Amino acid sequence: MPPKEPRVLVENTVRISIRQLYLREQIRPGLITNGILPGCGLPFRAGLSPDFERGFIQIGEQFWDIRTKATLLLHCYDDSHFFVLGVDGKPYRELLVTRDGRVGVRGDLGCHYASSHQNSLTRRLKNRHAIFCQLLITDQDPADMNRCFVPHDGGAGLVEVAEPKAKGKWWSTFWQRWKKRHPHPDLPITPVRRPSGIRTSVFYALLNRLNSHLIRAGKVKALRGDD
Repeated sequence: MPPKEPRVLVENTVRISIRQLYLREQIRPGLITNGILPGCGLPFRAGLSPDFERGFIQIGEQFWDIRTKATLLLHCYDDSHFFVLGVDGKPYRELLVTRDGRVGVRGDLGCHYASSHQNSLTRRLKNRHAIFCQLLITDQDPADMNRCFVPHDGGAGLVEVAEPKAKGKWWSTFWQRWKKRHPHPDLPITPVRRPSGIRTSVFYALLNRLNSHLIRAGKVKALRGDD
């Protein structure tokens, strides 16, 4: 039996976002347009209905149906995500162009992401690093699983070793005194300030993800949106 050919990584293909083609006005509602795909130079032809409900894109002799779905995201100024349907009938946000010239969606081409080769610990550390970047935590190691992360404002009382803050005291003063009283705590605590632009509920959810293993062990209380 001949050896199987290695599967193509998505990261090694040219990724064509249907939504980006729309934002660049290469696909326009109520019109049939012709253009060149960015990154690979392939000509394409596409059409989209005036109501954004359906459309198509053609590359060479291949056709894909286009479908849309409302984003329901507050930061999006347009209200639709665009998908192409694969042979399996599943929606995909991107068309892929491989180095050998094949074009299709990930499922049809059998492509996969490089992250599927990573073990669970590697993925976990990458996810923690991504959360650190979101929360602007620059002085901590994602691999330090012994550390608890709490809100800088209102974090006292979430762990048993933190005393309640006295009324009228500044939070910065509270944490400075706490560090002096606990130079080598059994459970290290890092207070985190909520970055501007991140809602409190999202901020709490990210901290809960960082503390998830400590929450399961009963060492830390989970943050709630109404805290």
